[in-house]
Parts: sequence; structure tokens; C-alpha cells
Amino acid sequence: VREAGISGVPTDEDIIEYLNKYDEIGNWGYKHIIVDEGQDFNAIHLSLLATISDIQNGVFYVFYDKNQLVQRPVLPEWVQKAECRLVLRRNCRNTHRIATTAGRPIDVEPILWEKAPDGKTPNFHVVGDDKSFVPKLNELISKYIEADIPLNQIVILTSKTEENSVLAGLDKIGKWPLVNARNTDGILFTTARKFKGLESAVVIIVDVNASTFESPESRNLFYVGASRAKDFLDIIALLDGEQMQALGEALTNEHITKNVAGRIASTLKVRITR
Repeated sequence: VREAGISGVPTDEDIIEYLNKYDEIGNWGYKHIIVDEGQDFNAIHLSLLATISDIQNGVFYVFYDKNQLVQRPVLPEWVQKAECRLVLRRNCRNTHRIATTAGRPIDVEPILWEKAPDGKTPNFHVVGDDKSFVPKLNELISKYIEADIPLNQIVILTSKTEENSVLAGLDKIGKWPLVNARNTDGILFTTARKFKGLESAVVIIVDVNASTFESPESRNLFYVGASRAKDFLDIIALLDGEQMQALGEALTNEHITKNVAGRIASTLKVRITR
């Protein structure tokens, strides 16, 4: 993009123009092309990259996960019509229990490597008011710090945007600074979308409510966020009784008449705490 003289974030059209003129660039420099997160790519971009690789007698690999389809409504046509596919199903990141919780809203049963640990049951923390939220988050962070987990291995993810999060406007939780880039000086706070493809020993998901489970895209986004956790997963939901009911019904697609917390716990395979 820099070589094409494009400043800022390029549009799809900018990228198409750049790839169409690749042979005019002084030194393209790449024979083989590997694309990660292919489900997020424009189909035309993938097609052009495949053509370029073919012209150069190179290899072209695209890795994608249809369950992480959160940037575009459908898989790129090039991916759907690929001539050769190798399906990689084995989960090598999560514990059994984290993988199970992450996959439940999208009906994915995890297949883990044979040495994957069972792990701790993810916690679903329900807080009833704004005043209780930050102290609960501070309590969780302090617990993990005391367990010698480095600051840069604790990540807070929102299923919304930073601007619409309950944490909007906060620069620290207790004595722990919130940062927007991963480092050892504070706790990274970002969105599940931005953290896609990455991982952390501890993931704390915030801003979970009924809208988290109301559409395939929002369920995929929950899967993306939860599956970033390698060892520990916590979910904090700021809910009153009516909002708890709405979340349970959105999650289960059923009308719940009693024991809403129990239904949420059994569906997501989490431990509810208040």
C-alpha cells in the first residue's frame, strides 16, 4: 500500500487497483502468498492474489474460519469455490471447557488435541448496577496478578465498540491502567473484532447482554472473543432481572419461565456468580 502511494486506510477499490498493477511495481518480491483470516477478505482481492501467485508459479494458501465471519455477511465466493480444501478441525489453543463455552452459541462441538487440559469452568459474573461493575473487574484482575499472570496476558474484550462499552471513558481499573496496545504497563482493553486471530492466557469479556446472542453475526463475535482465551475465561454481564431474562431467552431461543440463571449456565457451560 505504501508502494502504491496510498495514505491512510485503503478502500477495496484502492487495493484492487494496486493488485491489478502489481507487474508495474519495481519489485513485487513475493512468489508464494499465504493469507490468514481469509473469511474477512474481499472475494476479488483473493482472486487477484491467486492469479498473481499462479503467474509466478508460486503457491497460494488461504486459511479461514467460517465461524469467525464477523466482518462480512458471507464467505468470499473464491473461498466457497476453492478447488482444493483441507479441513483443519483440531483446536490447539483452548482448554476443553473454554472451547465448549465458546462454541455453544453457534452449535460447534470442539475437537481438541489429545493433550489439551480440561481446564477451569468459565465464570459468568452477573452484576446488577454500575457501581458493582468496576470493583468486580478489579477483583478479577487482582486475582490473576496475584497468581503471577503477566499484565500483557490479561485482556479485556468488549463485544461492542470501545465507545459503547461500559468501560468507555475509563483509563484504569483500580491501580491497573487500561491500554490500547499490548504491553507490560497495563491491561489491554479492545474489541473482540480487533483481537481476532490473537490469544491471551486470560480473557475477560464485558458488555454481554441479550444482543450478544440475537443474530448469527453477534453469536460469531462471542465465539471469536471467548476462543481467544487459552487458560481462563471470565464473562461479566451488567444485568437486572429483566435483562437477565432477555439474555437467557435470546441465548436459548426459548421462553423461560423459571431458573433463568440455571438455563444460562447449562447452555453456555459456565458457572454463574453474583
